[in-house]
Amino acid sequence: MQRTKDIMGYCTMTKTNKYEARLSELQHAVQAAREELDAFEQKHDTLLAKQYVGKCYRYMNSYSSTEVWPLYIRVLAATDRLHIVEFERRSNDEFELSSTTAHAGRLQSAAYEEITPYEFNAAYRKFCKEMNAQLIR
Repeated sequence: MQRTKDIMGYCTMTKTNKYEARLSELQHAVQAAREELDAFEQKHDTLLAKQYVGKCYRYMNSYSSTEVWPLYIRVLAATDRLHIVEFERRSNDEFELSSTTAHAGRLQSAAYEEITPYEFNAAYRKFCKEMNAQLIR
């Protein structure tokens, strides 16, 4: 903080310097709050994500049309994001199998129906069988 001397020789802070000092102080406080919030949100996301590990889901997918098909998801692991494997056979006979990450909030939607691992595995076996039959044609 820059100080100046007044007529009597006392040190005083100019008005501009006062505002600059307060601005800097507030900017540091905001930055510290952002860092604390980021750390808290990451911890919260990790705790939320871990409750999904091992669970399986079915989501009825579509291309904004009347045709729908199931998308299956299994949560393999979690950090602050979910590590999932998902597969689907689209209405146009395209097969897709992927391993990816997703935010845990994705599975909080009522559109994702929790299913048993047995149902997931049965759907996966059917998916592989149909995909292999498609390749043989």
